[in-house]
Amino acid sequence: MTKSELWLEVTKVLTTHKAKQEIISELELLLAPKVGGISMNPPKLDDDGNEVEAWCRWHNRYEIIENMVLSNNKAKNYCKASSKEWNRRQKEIKTLNEKSVILMSAGDFDEAQKTAIKSVELKALLNDIPSYDFDLDWSAYNANNKVVTEKVTKD
Repeated sequence: MTKSELWLEVTKVLTTHKAKQEIISELELLLAPKVGGISMNPPKLDDDGNEVEAWCRWHNRYEIIENMVLSNNKAKNYCKASSKEWNRRQKEIKTLNEKSVILMSAGDFDEAQKTAIKSVELKALLNDIPSYDFDLDWSAYNANNKVVTEKVTKD
């Protein structure tokens, strides 16, 4: 069921039960689908209308378009470095979860619980914008790209 369909069903129930207009208005603010709207941080354009900078939601700042993850020549809402950091965190969470399962199956419940707690703590930071650091993320990204470039040129 889409959000629009859900809202339609909710309004039917509210009108059937003769809900007060105040309640309908409050629920509409929470549940009614929002149409269109203007981005809070639209991309910065050059004189020809080409995107030159786009907003990175994880670093909470504008970054040049070459550093952004692109889809159909349009910037997504995150840069390459923050995407790499997000993926690293995801991988670490997955590894900790797998380790926790292995420890539980081996009967080491205390260590499994500690590992599971670490995983939960890291998962809480996964989408926490202040936990992303522009300088650290980009230095890690550039260091890794340097290693990859060196491997390619040696081969």
